[in-house]
Amino acid sequence: MIRSILAADLPDLDNDRLDEVTAFVERRIDQLVGPAGFGVRLVRMLMSALLAPPWRRFTLPVLTSIALPGFGDFVRLVRSLGYAYIWELWPDTSPEGAR
Repeated sequence: MIRSILAADLPDLDNDRLDEVTAFVERRIDQLVGPAGFGVRLVRMLMSALLAPPWRRFTLPVLTSIALPGFGDFVRLVRSLGYAYIWELWPDTSPEGAR
């Protein structure tokens, strides 16, 4: 699901880089502690159910474009961690993710 969010925003990012960024974001989310960590993991679980493969192409644009409490925050968290990682390691990356 994290991969889907990043892939939708950066369609030209190659699979190796996308895998690396996804792993980084997942590690960071798993390291969150306390109530914030619980909340983020709960939202991730709910979004994973909503973004199951049969209906992902319909729900992903909706969940990433509206600011539902919790869901919008989770998408912003994924984007901010992913973008920071990408442009810190590969500063020549285009806005679409191409090398």
